[in-house]
Amino acid sequence: MTSPNRYFELFFRAFKLSHPMRLAMYGAVVGVISGIGAVLFFYGLEWTTHTLLGTACGIPPVVPAGEQLFPEAAPGETRRWLYFILPTIGGLLSGFLVYRYAPEAEGHGTDAMIASFHHKRAIVKPRVPLVKVLATLCLLGTGGCGGREGPTAQIGSGFGSWFAQRLHLGVKKRQILLLAGVGGGLSAIFRSPLGGALTAIEVLYKEDMESEALVPTVISSVIGYTIFGSVYGYGKIFEIPAFTFHRPAELLVYLALALVCLPAGMLYVWLFHSTRDRFFRPMKIPRFLKPALGGLLLGIIGLVLPEVYGSGWGQVQLALLGKLGLGTMALLALAKMVGTSLSIGSGGSGGVFGPTLVIGGMLGGTVGVLGNMLFPELVTQPGAYVLVGMAAFFAGVANAPIGALVMVSEMTGGYALLAPLLMVSMVALLLSRRWSIYENQLTDRFHSPAHMGDLITNVLAEIRVSDCFRRTRGIQVFPSSTRLDALPDGVFEAETLMILVTGRRGELIGQVSGERLRSVPGSAAMQHLLILFDVMDRYRAVEEDQDLFSVLADMRRFQQRVMPVAGADGSILGAIRLDDIMDAYAREVVARKSVAAEDEDEN
Repeated sequence: MTSPNRYFELFFRAFKLSHPMRLAMYGAVVGVISGIGAVLFFYGLEWTTHTLLGTACGIPPVVPAGEQLFPEAAPGETRRWLYFILPTIGGLLSGFLVYRYAPEAEGHGTDAMIASFHHKRAIVKPRVPLVKVLATLCLLGTGGCGGREGPTAQIGSGFGSWFAQRLHLGVKKRQILLLAGVGGGLSAIFRSPLGGALTAIEVLYKEDMESEALVPTVISSVIGYTIFGSVYGYGKIFEIPAFTFHRPAELLVYLALALVCLPAGMLYVWLFHSTRDRFFRPMKIPRFLKPALGGLLLGIIGLVLPEVYGSGWGQVQLALLGKLGLGTMALLALAKMVGTSLSIGSGGSGGVFGPTLVIGGMLGGTVGVLGNMLFPELVTQPGAYVLVGMAAFFAGVANAPIGALVMVSEMTGGYALLAPLLMVSMVALLLSRRWSIYENQLTDRFHSPAHMGDLITNVLAEIRVSDCFRRTRGIQVFPSSTRLDALPDGVFEAETLMILVTGRRGELIGQVSGERLRSVPGSAAMQHLLILFDVMDRYRAVEEDQDLFSVLADMRRFQQRVMPVAGADGSILGAIRLDDIMDAYAREVVARKSVAAEDEDEN
């Protein structure tokens, strides 16, 4: 069966596309699937929530203005007992699906994606996204506390990984397409094309971002967002008043919000990890029962504060519009920390990004209302603090400020608050570098096993074939049907670099070196019987803009010391030898040592 990569290669060669353009095309394909996956998951989640909580329990959940898919249920019988027990049932179903079919889908999916990028060569088992989606529908659709970004991230990352494997792409490209899938899923489900892309490449590290994946991830994000918007509309998720920022002194109150986010973030991270590691994991009961226990404990909290159920985005909408009281917001911030720790920390399937935004929004609303009470002439729009708190809290607990603040701006349209958003997010980030809700997040790319090779091979990776290959000298072309005894004597000489072999239609299909020809038995009968097709190696040209490290890898793979060099149009420009690579490496090392010595002398 012909590999799908063959068809892509033919397309790329026909349109003379470079490597960056090829990755961009791959990113577009991944974005299509990520967008479709987000569309289906979102509908399934909203339908499940509407049917179980709204229709069956008679307690319809509050939803933000931009996500009202179903009409509000008509007043009817309220079944409090079912409302109480539903999270337990959802946890039981979620736990069964996860531990029976894909234990890798346990917990929050974004952290699993980060681990796959750093430690698992970006390989995601195909069943994981499907199990993650079904398990999350069971958990969140029954009122469990969690976010919907985990499943959409795993849908996209799972397809990106599978797609790269089907095309037999290398580890680096597979990692890039994994991130492209994450960006496509996040951008679709949050209607945030830029924020989703930035979050995908930023959340891997505390002090870095995967910039090499930016272009394919942005393209995937735009495609995913466009597909999602074409089905559900392109409006903002949240409706907000016309927030403004025009009082410099108000930055002091916003600074107080950043200081509030610091201990709250510490508490949230500690509570989440402690609930999982010290409470649920040591428990001597079957693992699939633990999410059910988490759901039962959540139901007890819901008896006192029913707003703790579900994603909480409806409560954020009310807070943005100034319809939640001070006590409710403060209590809900703490309840969401506990509820998310119970639902996800018990092994239930969901995300932590969404709850983190809700907690930050409630903290921001609390500070905003208090500021309005203490300084009514200065803090005139308490709802604005809800918006700023969403981004600031996530920046602190996830060490990912840029993507979060852009995403919150795109979700709400609150671009007028960009100045306080930036300041509060950066202060929260600076004060909370030592912890993260994502355990697999690393400091920077130099600490990542995915970039371990960069520390050793960075010199070759920075040199291009065009800098050192030999143009056309010593290359000859013959049809594959040419008998060896019909070859000119010159091709057997030592100075001949290689012979390229063409097929029936004149296309290049292989290569053979003079050394290989000289190793053929020299009897006249043998030379008469053999043709070039019998002794050639399969054709593999390197490209003019390719780096020397990847060329060296190709040489090892194909066991060649000499390889032809192709231009953008596919024509053969020359050849590159192993000696050429070694010479270029030596020159670069000498040059770098010289520069370093000059810098040392100047200092």
